[in-house]
Amino acid sequence: MTSSTDVLLIEGDALCRKNLRKRLEEQGYCVTVAASPEEGLAFLRSPKPRLVVADVGHPELCGLELSHQLNQEPHTSSLPVFLVSPEHCPTVHHRANELGAEVHWASRDSVDALLERIREHVEPSYLTGSLTPEQMHTTLNAIDGALWQVDPIKNSISYSPHWMARLGLKGQTSIGVEAWESRVHPDDLNEIRVARDLFDVSELYEVEYRIRDAEGNWMWCLSCGRVTETNEQGQSIRMRGYVRNITERKEVEEALWHQGRDREFILNNVTEVISHLNTEMRVVSTNRAGMRRAGLPHDAILGRKCYEVFHPGHGPCADCPSRRALATGEMEKGELQLDDGSSFLITAEPLLDRDERIIGVVESVLEITEYKKLQHQLLQTQKMQSIGELAGTMAHDFKNILQVVLGYGRLLENHVEGNEEAETFLREIIETAEHGREYIGRLLQVQHRGKPESFIPMAPSELLGEHFYRMIDNIVGAGVRLSITLDADLPAIRGNLSQLEQVLMNLCINARDAMDAKGDLTIHASCSHRHDPTISIPHRPDARDYICIAVRDTGCGIPQSNLDRIFEPFFTTKDQKGTGLGLVGVYTMIQSHGGFIDVDSVAGEGSELRVYLPAERWDTTPE
Repeated sequence: MTSSTDVLLIEGDALCRKNLRKRLEEQGYCVTVAASPEEGLAFLRSPKPRLVVADVGHPELCGLELSHQLNQEPHTSSLPVFLVSPEHCPTVHHRANELGAEVHWASRDSVDALLERIREHVEPSYLTGSLTPEQMHTTLNAIDGALWQVDPIKNSISYSPHWMARLGLKGQTSIGVEAWESRVHPDDLNEIRVARDLFDVSELYEVEYRIRDAEGNWMWCLSCGRVTETNEQGQSIRMRGYVRNITERKEVEEALWHQGRDREFILNNVTEVISHLNTEMRVVSTNRAGMRRAGLPHDAILGRKCYEVFHPGHGPCADCPSRRALATGEMEKGELQLDDGSSFLITAEPLLDRDERIIGVVESVLEITEYKKLQHQLLQTQKMQSIGELAGTMAHDFKNILQVVLGYGRLLENHVEGNEEAETFLREIIETAEHGREYIGRLLQVQHRGKPESFIPMAPSELLGEHFYRMIDNIVGAGVRLSITLDADLPAIRGNLSQLEQVLMNLCINARDAMDAKGDLTIHASCSHRHDPTISIPHRPDARDYICIAVRDTGCGIPQSNLDRIFEPFFTTKDQKGTGLGLVGVYTMIQSHGGFIDVDSVAGEGSELRVYLPAERWDTTPE
């Protein structure tokens, strides 16, 4: 950009930017365009223009704030600023007057008034064409430009002498159109020809192109002109205009474009949702991850409240980190959990202007749902380890006590024979001791961890075969319709058959109780790959594929509030009938087999508990 730039135009809306630029250049102004305030401020670090036209409602930096910044800088404080507003607003006009700026509506009449006011700030003789030819050439030399003339009859182009020399044609007065086109960059020829063909229609010629100069370098040019003479048939016979070297401006625009493209590339290739919010929590911009999260195109997101876009129906966050960052001026963090169970880590960094005032916030949102699940699994494992240690400490001592009680009870049976009342009391003592021994057995199940070296490979059909079907069918009763199915060609699993039968038996008994002994109980075995995104497999670098055994019932279901607690020791929903150790033992035995368990349930619609056991292929290698 050179010191002769007349107007710096800062406008975010592409259509409005194009129309304003066209109107200004039709009046003879040299316009430098910036799509954002950042670009505009970068241009102002070079020799300044005569005036600035800016968007009063730009989402990144409104025209009023820009005017304020320009007033604070010594080299721009006297620069005339004209603001374009989409509607009449007394408050905006009052504030603009305080800053020495003018506001014009974005209507046709207002734009005409804007052009009249601009003329008053720019040298009239330069705009009205009242300069003498000598003054005109001097002025064009100063802005690195020249006059041109096209003669369609002679098919030639003439330039000012110094520009002919600039193109390596010193001493010539004109050049043929074909010879001139041979010097133009091939990528720009079509645009030039299209613009030239419009001469007879609009009598307006405006095009940017590259042409080789005398040293063989590509020079960017802005050429504007009009039809000045026509023949009796109305055909153009003379066209005149001016051309200007805009190479420096193009280089700045190219550098800014690359800078913006690189920044956009980085933002669009991170998994976090990164958004720019203004002080009202409205989205100014977001990256591609944000668009994926919202399920909306970028234009449909802009200007809306962040919570309306990224978690609709949830409402504003109770302790929003972004609101805290706007209030404190410091980086803030927080977690958000939605009703669907997804969790997010939110980091908010305040965005400041040159005066260190907060004008927005940059918000980064990272989904941590899987991390929270793994954290929950770790806590559950730690609980199991703790209860296992407790069970181990209690069980051995209590087992010895019960053995003594049962031993003396058996001895007393011979001494009270015939005493009906004593026999009744003794039978109660023995049955209670037996019940205590069963309870101790469950505690030992919690402590017990299978020995992998003693596990054997087995086919899923061996575990879920006819014997297992008859056993479960007898346990659940005639009111439950039992179905067991297996996918074809399932790989083997390695484990302890009796322990795995005990795991599935426990799940089936719970299903029967949830259905009140009436309903459908289905057991299905399938293969689930470790890369399946629908299952939450704990992190194991050497994990194989998994055999999934799903146990589904049509019972009462599990309330959402209880789902996270069903594997907690001593937690039960069976009132006095349950010990709260059944699923604890299930969890422990599955874990000892290198597997895990997952649950889906809806209150009133039934439950599905899925047991995942590592799969392995049969060893067919000959010995």
